[in-house]
Amino acid sequence: AGTPLFVARDDSGVRQPITGALDIGLHPNGGYMVYFGTGKYFEKNDNASTSLQTIYGIWDTTNKNDDIADASTDTGPEKANVLQKHELLYEIANPLGTGNVRVTDDVGAVAWTGGSNKRGWYMNLQVNGQALKGERVVTTPILRNKRVIFTTLIPSVSPCEFGGTSWIMEFDPVTGNRLTESIFDLNGDGSFTSTDFVTVNIGGVATKVPANGIQSSEGIIKAPAIISAGGKEYKIGSGTTG
Repeated sequence: AGTPLFVARDDSGVRQPITGALDIGLHPNGGYMVYFGTGKYFEKNDNASTSLQTIYGIWDTTNKNDDIADASTDTGPEKANVLQKHELLYEIANPLGTGNVRVTDDVGAVAWTGGSNKRGWYMNLQVNGQALKGERVVTTPILRNKRVIFTTLIPSVSPCEFGGTSWIMEFDPVTGNRLTESIFDLNGDGSFTSTDFVTVNIGGVATKVPANGIQSSEGIIKAPAIISAGGKEYKIGSGTTG
């Protein structure tokens, strides 16, 4: 006879499907952070959908009656009052090598206590200033080494094509911010340093920051297998290109 901890809705109040499994980690103030993304890719015409989908990190305080009222998050402004909002700022060609990369925002610490306290964070899967592409999450996030890793899917809408593409994006699991260090070896020199940073416009100033998203070169991929090798980790996954 309980109630849901949280009901996922887009900025217009439309219910968002959750078809991938969750991952869960400890919250620094007690309780748990629950990570998941929204979207589906198994029914007829799913490939043609461009509905707004979202990734979430929700704080389950484990207190009695700690559910987040559905009525408090059924519009964009209301949800931003309850959860820390993040934005997908840039999607650009990798200036240091091949492929495309993404940069999301860094809004600082989340206010977990006080009058305007938050119950988690979220980021809509829409690049700032661009039209919706039908991006969604149908796989399980991976919580690993103080990062939460999401794999997304953008299906091809052309009847003459198959598959689509995917993105791997990594965030600070507690705040939802981009990481402060380089995650990907963008210049291919075998190391992960500030030489892998990309230059983007932040507040009107050209700023070097680490990219925290990279596009698949193998079409749609599932959540990758991860292999550790000393100070490096390799993410391995087959895709729809074969």
